[in-house]
Amino acid sequence: MHLRELLNSFRESSTNEREKGDYFERVIKVFLENDDVQMQYYSSVETYSDWAKNQGWNSHDTGIDLVAKMADGSRYAAIQCKFYAPIDMPLLARHFP
Repeated sequence: MHLRELLNSFRESSTNEREKGDYFERVIKVFLENDDVQMQYYSSVETYSDWAKNQGWNSHDTGIDLVAKMADGSRYAAIQCKFYAPIDMPLLARHFP
């Protein structure tokens, strides 16, 4: 399945915006974990919910979707994923031929 088809299937099958966003977050997580460039910067990527639970924090939605640990282990990056309008994403598409 091509990326455009995958994203269209998310749009069509989602029953609400939250579900659509969850699908997209998973795609972005896979991208960050597998893209040769991104792998240089991040050693791990988790959903905010999982990361917060692992830290002993409340996992309530704060607007942060993913948390990536920097490759050098020194800090974290808070990542927000938005899935509004169809756009061309050639970098992301490399991982979904």
